[in-house]
Amino acid sequence: MCPALPSRLWSLLLGCLLCACAGSSSSSDAGQDAAQDGGGDTGARPDYDPAEAFLVTTPEGTALCHGFHQGRTWEQELALVGQIELAAGSLVLPRREGGHPGDWVARVLFGPDRRELIPQGPGQFEAEYEAVQPDDHSRWLYRFQRAYELDGTPHAVEVRIFVRRIDGAWPEEILIDDPPWEIAISGRLTIGPGQDTLTEVQAFGLCALPEDGRKIMQAQTASGDRIELEIRQGPWYDTCLVAGETACYFLVRAELELGAYQASVEDRFRLVYNGSHHNWFDKYLLLLDPPAGDVHAVLVIAPDFSGANGEVVKLDAELAEISRETIAEWTTR
Repeated sequence: MCPALPSRLWSLLLGCLLCACAGSSSSSDAGQDAAQDGGGDTGARPDYDPAEAFLVTTPEGTALCHGFHQGRTWEQELALVGQIELAAGSLVLPRREGGHPGDWVARVLFGPDRRELIPQGPGQFEAEYEAVQPDDHSRWLYRFQRAYELDGTPHAVEVRIFVRRIDGAWPEEILIDDPPWEIAISGRLTIGPGQDTLTEVQAFGLCALPEDGRKIMQAQTASGDRIELEIRQGPWYDTCLVAGETACYFLVRAELELGAYQASVEDRFRLVYNGSHHNWFDKYLLLLDPPAGDVHAVLVIAPDFSGANGEVVKLDAELAEISRETIAEWTTR
């Protein structure tokens, strides 16, 4: 039998039990915004007030892939392939102009050899509001900027988010891997002074692109070689460097049958879209790994707007021409 305790001690014990019970349920509100819980949340999602800021959520594995610049050669496009890998997690972007601290880029791989750029200090966001009438067309622009270096040459990376109202209201949360059309994400890499846009500036768009902008082309030669190409469309102008009515296409997949050799290529570093004005005179470079004997790459020259037949050009390890053959049949769907 328990000894009798003074009433004051019983009161203290009862108070401790009540506090313990209340504390055990506090984890259930993880992720509430600051307007609801006063900012005391310790969940994985940061506290924020949706009336004053956007919550940006980036899933694991999200990256931006190289776009194209009309007027470049395919050799120039190959030299500027790359990926900007974004840091997974959630961050808060206040709807307030000016600079905001933040770190959004995990790493940048650049060039056919996939070399990693070396960060030079922290990055930050710059916010800008563009008022447009009617007001539903107004937008917020956030630029994440960070300096890098490679072999002594400065490189600058910028990732942009354009946010417009959706159904008349600002979105509370932005999911980076599946944004609606009102939200555009793009990237820009500047090498050195960036004065020559053909060789010193590259545009980027999300590697994962929607299927509604998909186009599939098939080429077949008289000798029986068959190549299938899949391109997808990114946001206009932001994800490529173009003028006029030119779509920002990305080459995302290729299937090849070269005699007995068969390959499926989805590695974006080995897929290069060499786009043109109005997308009328396009070329597609496919790097083979493993090679098809002496053939290390294939350049597909699409039939052009003037009606000229396309060609399939086979290249060696130095990307010198081995042979070329006219495309006998070309279909698009």
